[in-house]
Amino acid sequence: GSSGPKKMTRVGNKWFFLARTPTSWDELWVTDGTSQGTKFLKDIYPGVFPSQITWMTSFRGKLYFSANDKSHGEELWVSDGTSAGTLLLKDIFPKQTGSRPSAFFALRDRLYFVANDLFLGRVVFVTDGTRAGTKVSGLAGKKLSNVYPLGPIGDRYLLSAANRTAGGELWITDGTQAGTTLVKDIEPGKGSSSPGLVTQVGDKYYFAAKTTTHGSEIWVTDGTSAGTKLAFDLLPGRSSSRPITIRAFGDKFLFTASKQYLKSSLFISDGTLKGTVALKAWEKGFYLVLSEATPGMQIRYFGLTTQAAGAELWRTDGTPQGTKMLQELRPGSLPGADGRSIRVINGRYVFPGTDVAHGQELFTLNALALSSRVGQPCGKDRPTLRVSDPVLGGKLRFEGRSSPIGQVGLLCLGAIPKVPLHLGRGCELWFDLLGFYPLSAFAVIGRDWSFQVPVPASPSLRGKVFASQMIYFPIQAGASLQVSQGVMSQMY
Repeated sequence: GSSGPKKMTRVGNKWFFLARTPTSWDELWVTDGTSQGTKFLKDIYPGVFPSQITWMTSFRGKLYFSANDKSHGEELWVSDGTSAGTLLLKDIFPKQTGSRPSAFFALRDRLYFVANDLFLGRVVFVTDGTRAGTKVSGLAGKKLSNVYPLGPIGDRYLLSAANRTAGGELWITDGTQAGTTLVKDIEPGKGSSSPGLVTQVGDKYYFAAKTTTHGSEIWVTDGTSAGTKLAFDLLPGRSSSRPITIRAFGDKFLFTASKQYLKSSLFISDGTLKGTVALKAWEKGFYLVLSEATPGMQIRYFGLTTQAAGAELWRTDGTPQGTKMLQELRPGSLPGADGRSIRVINGRYVFPGTDVAHGQELFTLNALALSSRVGQPCGKDRPTLRVSDPVLGGKLRFEGRSSPIGQVGLLCLGAIPKVPLHLGRGCELWFDLLGFYPLSAFAVIGRDWSFQVPVPASPSLRGKVFASQMIYFPIQAGASLQVSQGVMSQMY
C-alpha cells in the first residue's frame, strides 16, 4: 500500500510530515531520516477521516499547526515530537467549526497567525507557546484583511494584506500596531497587486506582483516605498510572464515564468533584464524546491512534470547544460517523484515518490554524483572548464573551452579549500595547494579540448568531494597566466 507522505517540516533535527495508514488518514508523523526514527505521533481525528492539518510551522523547538480533532473544529495545536506532547494548545473559537488558524509566521520570539475571534471576526493572533499567552495581537487594530505572510526582512516581516482603502498590497510589520505600515500601493486604489513569492538576495527582496500596466512580473523591495519598484518586465507591456516560484541561488535567483504560450521556463537572474537567462523550457509547469548539496556547491533540486517522464526530480547548477533530470523513479509518463516536498535530512535527500514495487512512500538518496561550477575564469581568453558528474565505476569527462592557444595547460585536482586563494588580477584557485594532484599537463593547440578518465568503483569513495581547475602557463613573451573557473564535484 501507499502511505502518501507530504508536507515535510523541519523542527531542529526532526522532520514532521503527514502520512496515511489503513486506520488513519493524513495524520502526524516524525522522522530523523532513518527507518527506526520514523514514528506515528497521534490520530488527531480518530478513524480514517483526515484531521485537516495545515500551516505546519517551527517555533521555539516545537511544531505548531492547525488541526481538527472532531470535537473542537480547526484549532491551534502543538507537538514536541512525542505522542504525549502532541496536543491542542487552545480552543480559541469554542464552536465546532473552530477558529481556523492560518497564515503562521514567527517574529521577535512570538508566533503570529490569523484566526476567527468570537467578537472581532478574523484577525491576527499572537502566541508565546502557552495557552495563556495566546491572544489577539496588536495588529488587529490595523483592521487588515486577507493577511498572508511573505517573508522576514531583518527584524520585521513582509505581508500581503488589504484594508479599506487599498486592495491586496505589500505591508511590513514589527508585530505592533504602530509598526505595521503599507510599504507601497503598487496597484493604486482598491485594485490588488497580490504580492507573493518573496526571496532574499543580499539586501534585496524579490517578489511577484501584478499591475494593470505591466501584468504579473518580478518586483524588488528593501522594505521602503522608494525602494520598491519593478525589477524588470520579462514580457513587456500588459502581458504577464506570471512568475510561479522564486528561489535564491547564491548572489542571483531562480524563477519560473512564461514567455511563450503554453510553455514554462526556468530562469536565472541577477535582478536585471540583461542579466536574466533562460535555462530550460518545458511544455508543462513545474515547481522549484530545495537547496545546496555540499557547502560551496550551488545546486538546486526541483520537481518537474513533462509529457515524456511525468513528475520526476531534476537539478540545476545555474547553467543550461547543468539543468537535467536526476533520475526517473517511475519509468513512463506517470508521476514518480514529488519534488515539492524534497528535503535534506542528515545529509540525505528525502522525498515522497512512487515506484512500481512500493507505491507512494518516502524515498532517500544518500549521495549524488554532481559537479558544480564556482568562481569565474580570469585572463584574456576567459577559459572555462566543464566536468561531468563523477559516477563510481564510470567515466569522468573534462572539457575545456576558450583555451589560450600556445600556452601549457595543467589540470589540477584537490581538496575543496575553506576559501579560494586569490592570485591577483581577479584570478582565484579553488583547490587546496596542500596535496593537490596534477592530473594532466599538455600544450594547448586548440581552443576546445576534452578527455576522460575512469572513476574507481570503490564504495569508500561515495560522497567524497573534490575540486578541479585548469591553469594555463604562458611560454611566450607578453603572455600572462590564465585560470579557468573552479568545479566542485561529489562522487556517487
